Amino acid sequence: MSFNKSKYLAIIFAVLVFSTCDKIEKPYLEENSDKCGNGNLSIPIKKILLEDYTGHTCGNCPRAAEQTELLINTYCDHIIPVSIHVGFFAEPYTSGKYTYDFRTTAGAAWDAEFGNSTAGLPNGLVNRTSYNASKILAYESWAAAIDKLLKEPPAINIEIKNNYNGDTRELETFVDIGFLKSTTNELKLTILLVEDSLVNWQKDYDYDDLTNPGNTDIENYVHRHVLREAINSPWGEIVEGSTKQGEIFSKTVNYILKAEFVAKHCSIVAFVSSSDTKEVIQAEIRELF
Repeated sequence: MSFNKSKYLAIIFAVLVFSTCDKIEKPYLEENSDKCGNGNLSIPIKKILLEDYTGHTCGNCPRAAEQTELLINTYCDHIIPVSIHVGFFAEPYTSGKYTYDFRTTAGAAWDAEFGNSTAGLPNGLVNRTSYNASKILAYESWAAAIDKLLKEPPAINIEIKNNYNGDTRELETFVDIGFLKSTTNELKLTILLVEDSLVNWQKDYDYDDLTNPGNTDIENYVHRHVLREAINSPWGEIVEGSTKQGEIFSKTVNYILKAEFVAKHCSIVAFVSSSDTKEVIQAEIRELF
């Protein structure tokens, strides 16, 4: 099957039963040329994992965070944002302003693999693909990399369902991966917990504090899309079973939300990547409730 650049492969899902492998029915083509993607439609759209590598003492990093929000406003549901605190600028102080620790085991593993903090923050990854011969991209290049990826139709559709018990803080997450085209590549599914709207200190070299000229420390900075944990390990787990067009792979994970995490601000992010290149093929996000 060939694809027109202005069209995406779309599907209508059968009723989903959370087993190892079901069928996707009736693949068809339908126009979807809107730059602002709408993930609520029945037609799958390409969704892009945007990783912002940052740190709370990085005074230039708020510019990358601002770019993330601009891209979300432009591309809407095409963007799956995750903010990852790594390296020197993420190290917590022993006392004073920057004592909170945003770092994660997954973030450290990814930083060791891709080298973001060594390259100098802020920077990011766009689907962990290369643009202009580099995977690590300055935030000024994110939009161009996204535009290039959005010319490709989605190869996979991901659906997430969360059942969260506020009393016990137990979370049960169901992830369905629907194959819109066949593949023989080994794939991995990674499931993350992300929390939004964490209020804490952030250094900002452009901060204009009229009451204290020269101050670059923001006390009540709102940290967005913060990686909290990789629920099923930083590099995910192998997608087993058939990966032919029309098949569905399903995964269920259970997790207890830590006391410090604010449930109403938390979401599950799931993404499928290639085992060998680590490039992300499709991503999705769903609030806990």
